[in-house]
Amino acid sequence: MARVHWGRWGVVAAAILAALALGTPAWAACAIPGKTEIHFGGTVSLTGVFSDDGKWYKQVYDLWTEQVNAKGGILGCPVKMTILDDKSDAKTVVGLFEKLITVDKVDILVSPWTSALVYAASPVAEKFEKVLVEGGGCSEVIYSRGNKWIFNTMSATGNGHALGVFNWIKTLPPDKRPKTLANIYAESVWSIASADAARFFARDADMRLVVEEAYSLKTTDFTPMVQKIKAANADVVLLHSYFADTVQIVKTMRELKVNPKLLWSGAGSSHTNFPEVVGDLAEGIVTGSHVEPWMPFKGNKEFSEAFRKKYGKEVYDYPAVGYAALQALEQGITATKSLDQKVLQKYFRTASFDLIMGPTRFTSTGAPSVQTLVEVQWQKGQDGKWKRVIYYPETDAYGLGIKVKTGDMKRLRGDLVSP
Repeated sequence: MARVHWGRWGVVAAAILAALALGTPAWAACAIPGKTEIHFGGTVSLTGVFSDDGKWYKQVYDLWTEQVNAKGGILGCPVKMTILDDKSDAKTVVGLFEKLITVDKVDILVSPWTSALVYAASPVAEKFEKVLVEGGGCSEVIYSRGNKWIFNTMSATGNGHALGVFNWIKTLPPDKRPKTLANIYAESVWSIASADAARFFARDADMRLVVEEAYSLKTTDFTPMVQKIKAANADVVLLHSYFADTVQIVKTMRELKVNPKLLWSGAGSSHTNFPEVVGDLAEGIVTGSHVEPWMPFKGNKEFSEAFRKKYGKEVYDYPAVGYAALQALEQGITATKSLDQKVLQKYFRTASFDLIMGPTRFTSTGAPSVQTLVEVQWQKGQDGKWKRVIYYPETDAYGLGIKVKTGDMKRLRGDLVSP
């Protein structure tokens, strides 16, 4: 009997040693009754107009899955991740989310990117009573229609995206403040919400709106729109735009010699490869950011370094908050020891989460409870390297006293600030 007993332990020991040699975890029994794995599933835009960001989301979802499984899964359960291409199309999102729930039987939903697609996914989560913790969409319309199953890890709602730049403008001496504004936005859920709020912020900052222009995401020639901006000679141009359209607008502004004192881009210029695409046109452009790689919040540095090591590039804020959504889900499942959706829903309504952009709680609607966007500016150093400098605010929005500012705003295209 003793030989049989030790023989079994020998097999187990050999399996453990083999797993360690392969760099894979030796799995403990899954602590969730009836489960051998936890199946996460969702969509991102791998093709279509939102694919510039969608591909990055897929990368952080893959990274998180790899990291979780390397440390033994969640509660001893390996994680399976199924991500489907929604082709940047809302109807496709609905169909794929229903398939993931009814056919693939996923345990946990994973968010698409951008408000329009999250807006499409949220009623499906509501219909099937499935928790959707998302880091892909922040427009108020998602949270104003009574959904009870959606929670947002983005650190600002859509109407707060341009708030920081206006708050910074109001810190300037009155004679240095810009007076006129061009408000440019895509015909998309987030862009419309951000532009709507900017009108209010402009009035509060005593600025006059001289151009207001919406454009289709199918637009390829921005010349007529940029000519209007040039004719109005706006001090500030706000682009509530995505990556591809931001690139085209900025290039068209250069061609037509449009040189505002301040150029702000809401969702396009935060990409870390933005200067690679537009070159020196990136100099001085400002944007709001949910989180930067050097911000001193728990796990942020480690995440940024892991992303850089795996993909050979610096992560930016939007996919980072997608990663944070998975962090929150992991923390929720671990704390409740459950995949029961009603148990998880209750937990997300009341708990606090320690995420890479800082401590996070959700309001009664599931929206973020604190607006924590920082304002950053693209600057090219004397060494020729590009960096994003946090020029506003001085400290974090959580009241922790953590300094987040990393530098001052440099002279822009115009004469708004001194060198």
